[in-house]
Amino acid sequence: MLLFSSSNPHLWRRKVMQELNQGFVDAHYNSGFADMKREDDAVVHNTQGVVYSEDDEQTRAITASSKMVELDPHDADTYYNRGIAYSDMSELDLAIQDYTKVIQLEPGFANAYYNRGVAYSNIDELDLAIQDYTKAIELVPDYAEAYNNRGLAYSEKSDFDLAIANYSKAIELNQHHAAAYNNRGLAYVSKNKLDLAIQDYTRAIELNPKFSGTYYNRGIAYGRKDEIDKSIADYSKTVELDSNFANAYYNLGNAYAYKGKFTIAIANYSKVVELDPDYI
Repeated sequence: MLLFSSSNPHLWRRKVMQELNQGFVDAHYNSGFADMKREDDAVVHNTQGVVYSEDDEQTRAITASSKMVELDPHDADTYYNRGIAYSDMSELDLAIQDYTKVIQLEPGFANAYYNRGVAYSNIDELDLAIQDYTKAIELVPDYAEAYNNRGLAYSEKSDFDLAIANYSKAIELNQHHAAAYNNRGLAYVSKNKLDLAIQDYTRAIELNPKFSGTYYNRGIAYGRKDEIDKSIADYSKTVELDSNFANAYYNLGNAYAYKGKFTIAIANYSKVVELDPDYI
């Protein structure tokens, strides 16, 4: 099963947007739907999100930060801000270099470990990502996002018990963490604990009713339990929220075909082909 986990890919920022006390900025999640062909491919709200600098001026930010580095090569914040800009532009090797410099200058900078962990996750260096999330947690024990992302890394390594433990800790620290509920639901599905998965998906939907992926994931879980009507309802809600979600139309087609409603099934399969002529 392809994991489309719900992570919070936000990069922590300092001295970039001072009004954001928690350091979070708008995040855009890469869904990777195009590669999901099987009915049971679950949607993971993943760590490979892209975060954009204010006014989308990453190049200017890098130029300005580089000049500041020349003036003061010992200022950790300058490297940190440039690392964020490099992350924004998916220049992850350069971002990692800058976060590493931050850590050399300021070893107690938890957010630098977290951001470097996100970058490592994005290049599939999962063990290094786990090390960085762990260090961030050592420095800030109530760092819910670090637990969530460490859970994602463990999920990617198919270590679902450790993943569940981390998602559960993230939820303990932040009971409104919709992504952690979605991710734990995925891990429960991987262990065939469908009722627990459905409970988590339902809670995630209560907290974030606009994320189409969680309805899709719950639809898969209901389908595995042969609760086809509930599965259809969730896939239908998925496409209501995201009319370009080809996999949801495909699964709707399968569900209607299972119920013998072939005309409706064909209509949904036709929508898949309309969205992706190469869909197989």
